Amino acid sequence: MKKSSKKDKNNKGKNQNKKNSLLKRFFFTIFLTILIFFMCFVVAIAVVKVLNNKFNIVDNTKLNKPNKIVKMITKVPKRTTVLLLGVDEDNTRTDTIMLANFNSETGEVNIMSIPRDTYITLPKDKVEKVRSIGRKNIPKSGNMKINEINSYAGKDLGINYLESQIEDLLNLKIDYYVKINLDAFVKLVDTIGGVEFNVPVRMKHDLPRINLYPGLQMLDGKKAEQLIRFRGYREGDLKRIEVQQQFIKTVIEKTINSDEFIKNIPHFISIFLDYVDTDFDLTDMSKYISFVNKVSMDNLNVYTMPCTPEYINGVSYVKINQNEARDLVNNIFKG
Repeated sequence: MKKSSKKDKNNKGKNQNKKNSLLKRFFFTIFLTILIFFMCFVVAIAVVKVLNNKFNIVDNTKLNKPNKIVKMITKVPKRTTVLLLGVDEDNTRTDTIMLANFNSETGEVNIMSIPRDTYITLPKDKVEKVRSIGRKNIPKSGNMKINEINSYAGKDLGINYLESQIEDLLNLKIDYYVKINLDAFVKLVDTIGGVEFNVPVRMKHDLPRINLYPGLQMLDGKKAEQLIRFRGYREGDLKRIEVQQQFIKTVIEKTINSDEFIKNIPHFISIFLDYVDTDFDLTDMSKYISFVNKVSMDNLNVYTMPCTPEYINGVSYVKINQNEARDLVNNIFKG
């Protein structure tokens, strides 16, 4: 048997490092493109794992060349827009709402947060449909906060009504949705060993239980949940969105620069199956494999939908600045 030379061993090590780096870049691409919030990149992990076992396509030389898998893949559109939803523990109200848009020509990913307190009016026909299925608590006027649509309309209608409401508000077509329970977020943060983050203010609340002091500190899953759920900012919900966006970026950076998620692929898949609901299936995911090398943190841009805080009948809302919002969408999602 031929002995492996030191040079062969070094080359083997370098090749393994390249493969691990490529795996990270793939997870990073899909994580940013489709699943930005919480932990949905586990779908990509599953796809790569299966395809690599069968076809050995996760290879730096093969990935950029046509092969029998890539030939079968439907062409990716220039723009892909995904509705990202973080839901509360009872899986009803959408605690976090974001739109992610991927440009396949440039590798750019644009994320826009939509405040959960955004004031909307659900169309009359949809209100009547919801009431006809026995959900009489929905306001007859259709006036509500955008995060209440899913709660009022229920599992069967909620996502469709929320999607169509956002599409009408912003004159935008949504391609997919991803809905993640907050429990998945807690488990993700714990799996990557916690996240160091600068808590901006003293955070205290009884229900939900929140008790964080300001300053740079290591946050485990439960503390991270407290951070993103805290709403008591002097500046209101817009400040909450800003902190959420900063924390998400921190989670992304730690995740893609760590080997922990590679070691814990089965655990990530288990979390995904238990806590994630999406219409973005494995066939759709496979279309994005060839875009691994295009995406980086430098291509990630985060925005907040233009809006203005306002009290209506004694209730705190934010009103969308529709012209500004549509202009922003046209520039970052359609340009």
